[in-house]
Amino acid sequence: MLSPKPLPFTSSLRPCLLWFSLGLLLFGAADPVWAAEAASAPIPFSEIGAKATADYKGEAIGISATAQGATLRTGFQKLSGTVTSEGLWLDSTDKTGGSLHLVASSLGREETKGHSSPAIGHSSLVIGHSLPPSGTVSVTDKLVTFTRPGLTEEYSVSVDGVRQDFILAERPAGVGELSVELALTGASAETASYGAKLTLEGSHRALAYSRLRVVDASGKELTATLQALDGHRLAVRVQDAGATYPLRIDPTFSDANWVSLNPGCPGTDVLVSAAVVDGSGNLYIGGQFTFVGTV
Repeated sequence: MLSPKPLPFTSSLRPCLLWFSLGLLLFGAADPVWAAEAASAPIPFSEIGAKATADYKGEAIGISATAQGATLRTGFQKLSGTVTSEGLWLDSTDKTGGSLHLVASSLGREETKGHSSPAIGHSSLVIGHSLPPSGTVSVTDKLVTFTRPGLTEEYSVSVDGVRQDFILAERPAGVGELSVELALTGASAETASYGAKLTLEGSHRALAYSRLRVVDASGKELTATLQALDGHRLAVRVQDAGATYPLRIDPTFSDANWVSLNPGCPGTDVLVSAAVVDGSGNLYIGGQFTFVGTV
């Protein structure tokens, strides 16, 4: 049976659960902007955000073209973005504010030389080339594309946040793991269990750069890692031996307390049948479950 009273999902839950610090309510009965009939098939807990995004008709999520490029908005994560010929600037719309710029800066190969430990730094050789600082921008209603020789970045928005895809059309020369290095300004980076934690300068708001997934042209998922090299540089390492190019690398920006479900931890005890969002950025789910995580 569903509870008639909204139950808040708080950050006191264990890290393996889905956290919603932006006012997520469960089993809500408040007037939503729209309502959805129960789905004919159950919704996997990890896909609730995608389901809500697909059905959402409001203004909290969207892309708009500008004279300089485009703007992005995802009110559920309290984030907005601006894309110009120099890439993505991401702004916090939280009252504390803050802004960061994260863009791919180089492509190459990492050849491991002896023991390497994240705790003591890298003892590997990266062979590659720097990317030009500027490129061209194109915009559709659901996608912004930032193109430079050798790499294309795509930006899209959802309930889950701002997704930044890196598309490599051709295999970089050399041997060893593929390395895509990213330059960060306006925030400091540190490696986290989910990917990287980005702390905005001034406001100290924490954002998660996570949900990393890499697939090749055949749809094969490749083993990849995301880590902070130092406070202002990140790297995606991909085991691309045998992969069919082009490759797509797709991490997502979100609030640090909106962490994707660890598949090894329980979500709901039974089925989720519907997901709905309202104009205030609250997400509601309904189904045959009696608890979510420990709630």
